[in-house]
Amino acid sequence: MTRMRGVYLPLVTPFHDGAVDLESVATLVRHYAATGIDGIILLATTGEGPTVDTAEQEAVVATSLDAAGDLPVFVGVSGNSTRHVTATVRAWESTSLAGYLVVTPYYNRPGGDGLIEHFRAVTGETERTVIVYNVPYRTGVNLSNDDLLQIAATAPNVRAVKDSSGSIVQSLDLLQRAPDDLGVLTGEDHLYFWRGLAPMIPTLFAESNPMPFKYCLWKLGLLRSPECRLPLTQVSTGMVRALDALVAALPAN
Repeated sequence: MTRMRGVYLPLVTPFHDGAVDLESVATLVRHYAATGIDGIILLATTGEGPTVDTAEQEAVVATSLDAAGDLPVFVGVSGNSTRHVTATVRAWESTSLAGYLVVTPYYNRPGGDGLIEHFRAVTGETERTVIVYNVPYRTGVNLSNDDLLQIAATAPNVRAVKDSSGSIVQSLDLLQRAPDDLGVLTGEDHLYFWRGLAPMIPTLFAESNPMPFKYCLWKLGLLRSPECRLPLTQVSTGMVRALDALVAALPAN
C-alpha cells in the first residue's frame, strides 16, 4: 500500500424536514468528485455520524458510492466500546468502501495500552485502509506519537492519521518521525496554509461544526436545507450575517 496524501473531504450529512436528504447527498458527492479531491469521508464529525441511525447510514453510503464513480469513499467509525466498533467495521465489509476513519475511543479515557489494543482489534477486522483519527479536544484522550507509531508498525493497513492533536509540537514531531508509508493528514483547518482559505477558517468554526458549513452550502445551492440534528441547532443571527458576507465574496466559479 502507498502512503495516503492529498485532500480527503469530510462530507456533511444533508437533512431536509428531519430526514436524511439523499438527493443532496448525491449532489454534493458529484460536485466534489469533479473538483480533483482524493477522497470523501462520510458520517464522521462533520457528517454528524452519531445522530444518523444504521438504516440512514447505509442509505448515505450506498448513495455516495453510486455518485462517486472512481473516487475513494471512506466512512467514519466511532464508539467507546471496542466490541461495538469492530462489529461496525465488520458490517461495512460487504460494501465497496475504500476504508475507514476510526476515531480514538471517547469518554472512557483509555491509557496508551488500551488505545493500542483498540486499534489492533479494529484493524484486525479488515484489510482495507484505516485512517486513525486523533482529536483529543472531542474525545478527551490524546493518542501519543509513540503509541500511534506502534499501532502503524503492527497494523499494515493503517495508512494515515488524521492529526487533530491541537499541538503544533506533537504534529511536527510526528511529521519528523512518521515512516514513509504513513500519511499525516492535517485535521486542523487553521494550520492549512492556503492563502485563499485561511481567512475564512475563524468564521467557519466560530460556531459548532458543521452548522456554518451547512449554511454556506445551502446558500450556494448545494443543499436543500441547512438543517442539523439535535443537539446541534442552527447558526445565530450574527453568524448568518458573517456567513452571507463570506459567501458573497467567493469567486463566481
